[in-house]
Amino acid sequence: MRSMKIDQIKTCSLTEVTNLPVITSPVDSTAGAEGDAVRFEATATDPDVPYDALSASWTSSLDGELHRGSPDSDGSVRFSSSDLRVGTHVI
Repeated sequence: MRSMKIDQIKTCSLTEVTNLPVITSPVDSTAGAEGDAVRFEATATDPDVPYDALSASWTSSLDGELHRGSPDSDGSVRFSSSDLRVGTHVI
């Protein structure tokens, strides 16, 4: 069984956000087997911009852009991926 590792979770790029996003999942050094679904989640809010006007982009150092979308009404940005290539990803 080959494994993948999500390491060094650093940033979730969100445009037009004055507050920094908080990545809650996965945590640093999360590892899993090839093909396992990895859940990505962050919170991003800006008191001056409506949630549906915000844009979030998740990028992997190995796989490029993983997801693009807007936070929901509580500021959550979440998705899952089981297509990550084997190796250490910086998100």
